[in-house]
Amino acid sequence: ITSQSKFQCGQCQSEFNTATDLSIHLKLHDAEKEVGEYRCDMCYKSFGQLQLLRRHQESHVGQKPFSCPECGKRFTKKSNLNLHLKTSDCDLKQKYCIGFFPPP
Repeated sequence: ITSQSKFQCGQCQSEFNTATDLSIHLKLHDAEKEVGEYRCDMCYKSFGQLQLLRRHQESHVGQKPFSCPECGKRFTKKSNLNLHLKTSDCDLKQKYCIGFFPPP
């Protein structure tokens, strides 16, 4: 590969063989701008709390700790489960209201 076909970082002049490698490298520069003591080693996003970093890292490894009590569908974030419960046929509040089963 000649120097003309390399991809160069506009911030530090590092050179890469592919656009993908340059893109990954640029994320490092973006991460340097963010504040946060805890940094994800997969995407370089940083967080102010270790718990937030751990929750974020679950999205990289496919862990889905939150499950719908009705259909069993699993989610990486509790907020996604709550959205599912509000917008799907698994709306627990609606079932409580129309008498399918008593509220907890």
